[in-house]
Amino acid sequence: MPNRYQHNKAFRKALKQLNPTQRKAVEEIDGPVMVVAGPGTGKTQVLAARIGSILLHTDTNPYELLCLTYSDAGVIAMQQRLLEWIGPEAHRVPIFTFHSFANKVIRENPLTFGGIDMEVIDELERSEVIRKMLDDLSPDNPLVVRSFTHHFYEKHLANLFKLIKQENWKVKDLLRDIDAHVASLAGNKDYISSRGKTKGQYKSAYYEEINRMKRLRAGVQLFPKYTRALRKIGRYDFEDMIRWVVTAFEKKEYLLRKYQEQFLYFLVDEYQDTNGVQNQLLQLLISYWHNPNVFVVGDDDQSVFEFQGARIKNIADFYERYKDTIQLFVLEDNYRSKKEILDVAGQLISYNQIRLIHQEGIHASKNLKAQSTTLADLGQPVEIITLDNYVQELAAILDTVQKYQNQGVPLSEMAIIYRKHKVANNIIKLLEINGLSYELKKSANLLDEALSRQLLTIFKYIAKEKEHPLSGENLVFELLSIPAFDLSARDIVRLNFHRVTSKLSWWEMLHDDVLLDSFDLAQADKIKNTRAILDELMVATDRLPLTEWVEKAINQSGFLAYALNHPDKQWNLEVLFSFRKFIKDQVLKNQELTLPEVIRYFQRLHDNKIPIPVMKIRGRSEGIKLLTAHSAKGLEFRLVIMPDCTSDWEKKFSGNTHFKIPENITLSGSDNDMEAERRLFYVSMTRAKEKLVILYPLKNEKGKGNKPSQFISELNLNAKNWEAPTDQINQIEAGVLQFHQAPLVKLEKDLVRSQLEQFALSISALNSFLKCPVSFYYNYILQIPSEPSAPFLYGNAIHGALRKMVEQMRLSKTKTYPSVDTVIDFFKQEMKRVRGQFAPNEYETRLVRGQEALRDYYESHYDDWILDTLAEYSVTHTEIDGVPVRGSIDRIDFVDAQTAHVVDYKTGTPKPVTAPTDKKPLGSDYWRQLIFYALLFEFQRADSRRVASGTISFIERSKTNKHIDKSFTINPEDKRLLRETIKETWTKIQNSEFYEGCGDAKCQWCEFQRTQEAPASFRDVDILGLDD
Repeated sequence: MPNRYQHNKAFRKALKQLNPTQRKAVEEIDGPVMVVAGPGTGKTQVLAARIGSILLHTDTNPYELLCLTYSDAGVIAMQQRLLEWIGPEAHRVPIFTFHSFANKVIRENPLTFGGIDMEVIDELERSEVIRKMLDDLSPDNPLVVRSFTHHFYEKHLANLFKLIKQENWKVKDLLRDIDAHVASLAGNKDYISSRGKTKGQYKSAYYEEINRMKRLRAGVQLFPKYTRALRKIGRYDFEDMIRWVVTAFEKKEYLLRKYQEQFLYFLVDEYQDTNGVQNQLLQLLISYWHNPNVFVVGDDDQSVFEFQGARIKNIADFYERYKDTIQLFVLEDNYRSKKEILDVAGQLISYNQIRLIHQEGIHASKNLKAQSTTLADLGQPVEIITLDNYVQELAAILDTVQKYQNQGVPLSEMAIIYRKHKVANNIIKLLEINGLSYELKKSANLLDEALSRQLLTIFKYIAKEKEHPLSGENLVFELLSIPAFDLSARDIVRLNFHRVTSKLSWWEMLHDDVLLDSFDLAQADKIKNTRAILDELMVATDRLPLTEWVEKAINQSGFLAYALNHPDKQWNLEVLFSFRKFIKDQVLKNQELTLPEVIRYFQRLHDNKIPIPVMKIRGRSEGIKLLTAHSAKGLEFRLVIMPDCTSDWEKKFSGNTHFKIPENITLSGSDNDMEAERRLFYVSMTRAKEKLVILYPLKNEKGKGNKPSQFISELNLNAKNWEAPTDQINQIEAGVLQFHQAPLVKLEKDLVRSQLEQFALSISALNSFLKCPVSFYYNYILQIPSEPSAPFLYGNAIHGALRKMVEQMRLSKTKTYPSVDTVIDFFKQEMKRVRGQFAPNEYETRLVRGQEALRDYYESHYDDWILDTLAEYSVTHTEIDGVPVRGSIDRIDFVDAQTAHVVDYKTGTPKPVTAPTDKKPLGSDYWRQLIFYALLFEFQRADSRRVASGTISFIERSKTNKHIDKSFTINPEDKRLLRETIKETWTKIQNSEFYEGCGDAKCQWCEFQRTQEAPASFRDVDILGLDD
């Protein structure tokens, strides 16, 4: 075993290998030191050497050093390097992330922190806390949205509260700065029109900014209420730990002195990634000394985590604070990349102005110099390639990978680095069909995984049947289709058809062995076994603890065996493990948790759009690495390919879930946004050791033109055009881009004919067929049952209330509409009828929202309603050009003796109502719906009245807080076009042309046909939206 002398010897040898600048930085033992370490300059080596140097040249004990780093990965890397150099003593050096250090302080001082007996809040709890706050706001609050998107600002508030905690901002200071920003807008020339009729007046941008600040102010004012709400339920945010320690250090000097006495030297890694409160923690720890022994390492040019709160300004502020005594070292010797790569990357980053070397008083350069002598010659080190379209780009990726693989570059030494995850989708298919291994690490949502959804289907069925026998019938087709049961799709289809025609329940059929044996099923025994499994699981819910029951469900239902035999075994086992662990964690929080409560918990997560994150690793470690630009930081590869280098690189992807923070608070502006994206591009480039290939397709997947990234022109390199052979393009289009479908399980022709004998075409059936014929097959031929969704039930209740409103008006002697309170009572009655089909919280939320929406809708539309009208006009026996049709029209207004106007109510988010165009020759779903209703009315009635116009009327306000009524004229040509569509569709249906899907990769029916893995739901939201 190596002794301490041998480790010291190893360390001294390592010291000799440092370059002069590194060595000077390491040997500056005392006072503040800043090391600016560009990519590939040996940052970890310098930090470890600094620790070793302190221990070697002073009498400092290992435990008297404190090393703080940004991530757990940084902690591990530091410990490993120290173990190599100083041996077991490395375990005695305190190396923490900022959060783990704060946790240490809290645990070591329970009395100071009040014996905190709280748990970290989970996403669902946070969501419900914020939603409750939004529900309690007064109607005139800027954060109140009068539509069903009532919780629109939920994510905005969550992100705002997180930012306030990360920066440790004070509410009073924020409100003051917001007011100062608003005051600065008055007279600002940027907001005043300088020409035309509006010259001298404020632009619309002025009023938009004022409204943004009103919303921000309202959000900031809710922060104290949020912190109180968390304390009330015994929860805290992850960001709170550092804030608590900072506050305690500020208020309790003895506590701060305790740690200042304990630690003599402070080291900080990745300083550019620290946020405001992390920086405050460091400054407090070193505040005792005028010239503290603090050593910070970072690179302002590699600050790419601003979206997580990192502040590049911390580096500049640190230098400014200690500029009189600080020792600044800029590491320029790069041991990773070729000179040409470094020169081009340096050219790019030189366009950034927010850089430490531009700070007053700093006289230093950051010109990286290539020092590696072991890099191979792979030809021209940097290439920018322009492709005609994204298919050509895929061909270029394949060509590049295969070319350098043939030159001896291992796939594990190649990386494809992109801005957004979606870029990888077709690249993955490309690599798979060409037999090239890859590795992709990506955060996935456990709720989106097929195995999780399938387990939940079993759970829901068992829970429903336990509560009310036969209430789980609508789940049985989906349940029997679960791959783990390995049942014949043809058997399931035949059983379902018999269920529809015989009016028997699934339970009656599955428990009748004589009946099952009479069907000539391919796998009757397997079906009986599946039935037995479900029966046993149902009985077991009464005698097993929940966690044991879940274990039994996973094992006995065949899920574990299915996962073990699946080609993607590792990932499927991870899903099952994570699913089981998640439920186990919930049981630890609540020992009385029941199966129905677990199901409701999952439903609440889904409704609140909260993921259960799990790290998904696809492929093999020896394969090509597929990485986003952010996840590539800290890595290096011999070959780096950067695809899709379009103007998307310059776009911020924070989404519409953040309040705008004015520059006088963030101390950064829009210029910094561009510089942040440039830093990200720079980081991606500098991962390359020997070869960097930058690709730019002139057209995207939809054939639209792309703009090149601004950063490509800043590289000041000539791009070359490249084109793949036609046969290769054809192979890629066939293998990667075309949607491959498995043959659909067809019902016997005589059974299909019997289904169509009494079939009449409705608008929902028409649109279903036009959208995807396979969707029509499952919904209208097989008649797969589906569970009514909460939005569907809610929409029906709204429709029912408006129908009763018109009916009461027609029955009244005075022909007046009932009061709005009466209409709301109608709505409550309709909701009460279906209360049992809602989750408890969902019911209450919908009930409140519906009342608000109806009152608002009534008051804004009352003056436009005419008295000569019919509601829920039902047509069941008529035909259009020989095609039997049916439907129910929400409202028909009789304008005069010759014309009528059809109205259809919609709940939910407004969608486009567009007439036919070149790209959509059949128009939108809602456009076809109104034309269909016009034809339905005219062909059913004997009089000469014609429908001349129609309206899609959205009950709730839009996101812009407006009522939207989409009205348009219906002319003879519109009707002729739809009549042709109806006849053509009817002919195809009669010819059984519904076995070929639409081919859309996002189509749940085509996906089910291809994989036989049931979708998240068999409901078709778009078709249900027709309310037919």
